[in-house]
Amino acid sequence: ATWGRKPQDVEVLVYNGSKLEQMMGVTGDQENDSAGLGVNLPEVVEELTREFHRYEQALMSNRPDELAALFWSDPRALRYGVAEILYGYDEIAQYRRVRARQGGAPPRTLVRTVITTFGRDFGTANTEYLRKGSGRVGRQSQTWVRMPEGWCIVSAHVSLLQEEDR
Repeated sequence: ATWGRKPQDVEVLVYNGSKLEQMMGVTGDQENDSAGLGVNLPEVVEELTREFHRYEQALMSNRPDELAALFWSDPRALRYGVAEILYGYDEIAQYRRVRARQGGAPPRTLVRTVITTFGRDFGTANTEYLRKGSGRVGRQSQTWVRMPEGWCIVSAHVSLLQEEDR
């Protein structure tokens, strides 16, 4: 059986101006919040969307200190990357410093991003992207929590889509 989309099926979406939130699946609409969890409160979605884009800009601009600062400064933070498994803020920050010296993350284009918030202090940011040059499809998932110092990534996972599930 074939599930979901294959790499060749991915089309780049162009985000422009006021259509950004609509195209990202961010509506702030409480209609489907039957459990009363405060799903996608507009002001919270706006905050988390800003932090997500701050991360993306720091990633594409090779700013390792800013990237590390967006993670929870705690040994329980984690990041599973394409070629690394990192436990704790110290390992994440060290990886970012080393990666920056190697030229930073490969350039990419975001394809589809979905940001979902629950209440005022918890949210997820999931995005598909295309690596420029190779055209490889990647996925990134981040779990964000509002801490006393602001929004922080507590868990992240990055992977590249394979042609087949073997």
